[in-house]
Amino acid sequence: MDFDIIFPRENRGMVMGIVGVVISFAPAIGPPASGALIDLVGWRSLFFIVAGISVVVIVLTFALLRNREGFERTSFDVPSIVLSSFGMLGLLYGLSTITSSDTPWVSALLMVVGLALLVVFVRRQGTLEVPMLRVETLKTRRFRNSIIVCCLLEGALIAIDVLLPLYLQNSLGHTPTMTGLAMAPAALAGAVTGVVAGRIFDKHGVRVIVLVGAALLEGAAIALCLCGADTWVVTVAGIYFVETIGWQCVSTPSNTWGINSLPNEIIQHGNAVMSTLMQVGASFGTAAIVSLTAFGPLFASSSDAAAVTFAGYHVAFIGTAVLLAVVALVIIVGVRDKESD
Repeated sequence: MDFDIIFPRENRGMVMGIVGVVISFAPAIGPPASGALIDLVGWRSLFFIVAGISVVVIVLTFALLRNREGFERTSFDVPSIVLSSFGMLGLLYGLSTITSSDTPWVSALLMVVGLALLVVFVRRQGTLEVPMLRVETLKTRRFRNSIIVCCLLEGALIAIDVLLPLYLQNSLGHTPTMTGLAMAPAALAGAVTGVVAGRIFDKHGVRVIVLVGAALLEGAAIALCLCGADTWVVTVAGIYFVETIGWQCVSTPSNTWGINSLPNEIIQHGNAVMSTLMQVGASFGTAAIVSLTAFGPLFASSSDAAAVTFAGYHVAFIGTAVLLAVVALVIIVGVRDKESD
């Protein structure tokens, strides 16, 4: 069955928005529920719940998911699987631990080895008659631009999702439950915005909606930079609310715009490349921006521990604003509507 028959090109924005609703539902209920569990039971309870949910997901996957016809079957190339698995493991683990490890040189070495394995993996795909992953999707300029936007955006947003609870609890003194409640409305708003942004993309193209989203993102990032050690929690929640809306206005249309630039027969390869590189972007962005908190002592005006901690978060928020400014620049230069759309 052809992909266009299931989801026509002119409706894919709305479909991606609906997918975003499902994805955003967990962040809407996760923070308040997990915050309450931490306060009442302890942090270990979260891992038991995640383990149980994972088992349910595996069972439902085997029970409900079916292969669709109409797509080229990829090869089950064992060397490619080994190269990609260990390459991504080394790269992502190295990125995630380099700022917190007592032996950062080990993390750096893992990153180098991971990158080397991934280079071999890419080169091998070009030698196979039926490659496991068609990396030539990156030769399409629109798809390549959408990946750059989505990867940088994912890095900035995951970093904010890590930093904001720490800022609310360590600098503003709120409990995990209050932190979760402050972040929950934004997730609900993001779910609705994803559908709206998808419909706007289907009817009017990509450029207008992503420019609006980029402006909202940068405005929210600058507002975070202006927050202090005594900022009202409602203010922070409002900033995160705007930031989440901006994220949906950029993420869903950009992703769909890039996928639509690919021929139907290789869309599954494009999705795989997009998902993989977004994980790399998330790990790299989180590692880079969270590491900026270590510069707190250089900017704190006193030796007070609370002041040093807040200064570290402030530097990280500035780094996030800079990264989102780069996202806006890429959008302005490289994300445009075309008559063929």
